[in-house]
Amino acid sequence: MRVLMLGVYTGSRPGAIFNASWLEGIRLSFVDVERGVFHRHAAGKGETNKRQPPVRLPRKLVDHLRRWRKADFGKNQPYVVMFDGMPVADVNKALARACRLAGIEPITVYALRHTCGAWLATKGVPTRHIAEYLGTSESMVIRHYGHLHPDYQKDVAEAIGRK
Repeated sequence: MRVLMLGVYTGSRPGAIFNASWLEGIRLSFVDVERGVFHRHAAGKGETNKRQPPVRLPRKLVDHLRRWRKADFGKNQPYVVMFDGMPVADVNKALARACRLAGIEPITVYALRHTCGAWLATKGVPTRHIAEYLGTSESMVIRHYGHLHPDYQKDVAEAIGRK
């Protein structure tokens, strides 16, 4: 459940989700519940081509995160996503099984990032803002989600009908 909600509501890559911690620390992504920000790029970790800017957490997700953090602190669980007291590195097998049981096509955790981008586009969020939120280029957002935007080719369609 936690993986699904973090993936869909933040558009984060799986690595940032599985590395997410309630505590600030070296090599940890940090979920700052008090300020409502997910610092996806782990402190002390080198830069890569995959941008991971901090992302503002949606209000609904913050409420869940607060509840989860409260439950975890009593068990000394520093990571947001854990199983049997250990951080989780992959849930794709479990997710594939859940999809099979539900009678739907299997998805991966990375697909949740695409769901986030698609939902933002269909809600009319400017492509530049979607790119900043996902930590990617605007051209990638336009290429993958542009056709879902309610204003997709609106100006062109109106222009072709004018004298």
